[in-house]
Amino acid sequence: TCALPIWKMLFTRTPEMSPVQLLFIRSITSAAIFALLMNKQIVHYMYSSIDPKHYSNLALRVVLGMTMLVCIYTSVKYLPLVYVSLVSNLGPLLTAVFSYFFL
Repeated sequence: TCALPIWKMLFTRTPEMSPVQLLFIRSITSAAIFALLMNKQIVHYMYSSIDPKHYSNLALRVVLGMTMLVCIYTSVKYLPLVYVSLVSNLGPLLTAVFSYFFL
């Protein structure tokens, strides 16, 4: 959540940029940094160390994470930063409350 003001400033400077474009740029940058850091061990970390029965759970996690980030960036673009920060920081509290009821 400390990066929220940076994204708000980026949306203010380039109002024609969509949240999906920002997420794409962020994902490409982080993938490049990850590839540089992992070097030749990338096959081990991306394929060999993952049990094939967990592929569907991992794919679902990736899709839900990307959806969540699109929602957050959309809210950063169109809502005041105070509201976005409050809702983002309530995530751990809501997780604890819902886990109490579900478990």
